[in-house]
Amino acid sequence: MSELEQEHNISSVNVDDFVPSGPEYKNLVNRKKYKKPQVKIGQWNQRTAQSYKENGLPVPQFLDWEEKWFLSVADPKYPFEKVVTKIVRLRAIDYDSPKKELREYIYYYEDWHGQDFIGRRIDVGDHLEGSYKEQIMEGVIYNDQTIGQKRTGERVRYYIPFSKKAVDDIIAKSGGSNKDTILYCVKGPRVRNSEYSYDQFVNMNFDDLVDINEKQGGPTRYPYNKTKQQYS
Repeated sequence: MSELEQEHNISSVNVDDFVPSGPEYKNLVNRKKYKKPQVKIGQWNQRTAQSYKENGLPVPQFLDWEEKWFLSVADPKYPFEKVVTKIVRLRAIDYDSPKKELREYIYYYEDWHGQDFIGRRIDVGDHLEGSYKEQIMEGVIYNDQTIGQKRTGERVRYYIPFSKKAVDDIIAKSGGSNKDTILYCVKGPRVRNSEYSYDQFVNMNFDDLVDINEKQGGPTRYPYNKTKQQYS
């Protein structure tokens, strides 16, 4: 058993051939006739795996294992919920632009909640949307000819440009949270803070968000300090 298998206790999980077992399933299901339930969750972020495939690379065995396990056992007859927990706003390189400009993006975390076919709760924590790891390839040269490609590394890519509408659309799709319960984080070289309010997060420009983080009291004290300054 590998260290990764020991850490996550998943050595017995095979998401492609999952069949319930154990005494609690006795007389409830014929294991030979059991078919995996399929819950419909819509599109979810599998871009890292897609990048491996597009470059002709084998996808790592445990990539997205928690999501795949969830989908293999979640029963569609029970409610399914995706709950947005945190949205992050940052500046990052747009590798598709000619000059590799910095642009603003968002990515977010969500928890998945469902039940297996006998009603036991199952969960996925901190599923990531808006970011993935792009595989970097370079040519293999032999006798002054390119004879193939090899993987030389990976880089983090973001694919949701920041806008108030994008944030609102994410919140609207959340099954068990709203704009007042979600954490809003601003991330950069000088800041990493999850105490911003929704209004600050969507309405202030990035430099001002960084600036109020460095002031006394941070984002949570900013409205009070601003009002106090007006009347002083």
